[in-house]
Amino acid sequence: MTNINARSNNISGRNVTAGLFLATILVAGVGQVQAAATITMDYSLDGATEGFKSTATAHAPSTAAGNPGADLGAQRRASIEAAAAVWGVALNSTITTVVQAKMDPQGTCVGTFTLGSAGSNNVHSNFANAPAANMWFPGPLANKIALSDLNAGTQDINATFNSQLDSHASCIGTSQWFYALDNRVAPANHVSFFSTALHEIGHGLCVSSFMNGATGELFNDGDGPDTGAFGQTDYYSRFMELHGTGLLPAMGTDAARLAAFTSDPLLHWTSTNVDANIAGANLSGGINGGHAMLYGPSPFEGGSSLSHWDETFLQNVTSKHEFMEPSADALSGDLLTRFMCQDAGWGATNANVPVQLKSFSVD
Repeated sequence: MTNINARSNNISGRNVTAGLFLATILVAGVGQVQAAATITMDYSLDGATEGFKSTATAHAPSTAAGNPGADLGAQRRASIEAAAAVWGVALNSTITTVVQAKMDPQGTCVGTFTLGSAGSNNVHSNFANAPAANMWFPGPLANKIALSDLNAGTQDINATFNSQLDSHASCIGTSQWFYALDNRVAPANHVSFFSTALHEIGHGLCVSSFMNGATGELFNDGDGPDTGAFGQTDYYSRFMELHGTGLLPAMGTDAARLAAFTSDPLLHWTSTNVDANIAGANLSGGINGGHAMLYGPSPFEGGSSLSHWDETFLQNVTSKHEFMEPSADALSGDLLTRFMCQDAGWGATNANVPVQLKSFSVD
């Protein structure tokens, strides 16, 4: 078995454009369904009185929305733990996933700015029960498949959220965090922390490519060949294709993959359950050549390219976008993500826990 710390290799983020803010999440059936996976939090990277441990006064609108936290830190913890519980109900695993969550400055609320970023702390290959040899899997998924904790005593996902939404002058009164525990609409000039956490945890669980966005190399290539002990493909990238050419991991050169990374609208995800459910998703956007489009703009956008659905996803009638798109700027829902996670290795998800995100525009 091979293990590698991947903290710096597969961090994906979510942005928001000032004036367009994520507002609500609808979670049906959570109260009636037992969790099929356990996801817990580690807040040790935050200082004694900051971030998720902040002793600042509780956010009044969040309190009014039912968040019982006595101070701001407690409200933050309650909100992210509620989001983690949604994934816990949707997925199946006998091994606990630990998310190391912290809050740090990630840009002020001007123009397009970062809400959060996350990724798996460790990746594994050639472990017990691995479905393929010489293929990298993120820690939480590898643990699920191996039926054991492959990095016992370490956190599985690293997630960082923008602390400046509650402190910087450009954010106060324009785009502050709203720490709800459920689907209620955020007040004007607020951003749903719950929905942002749901999106970011998704990156650590199943929506993240490990390929090098700067060079086109497969994960851990080390400037070596694209075969052998290094330069192996990963659980996610094996389903990525340049339409009309072929799957990215099978391309003969790093340069060919690098060109494919910015080939929008020809960068696609193609897998059994995603392909089979495209028609049922009733999409009028985000599909090209019969396949679902991934985010592949030119120039390459670190933290966004490859590890999100394309921003053109649109569902007929509802006008929903995909909630795993890179920007929180549209009415969104889980259109194909559950099938992506299923094919990536999580197996059948619990379909009775639909997740829907909504947003609204603030002038």
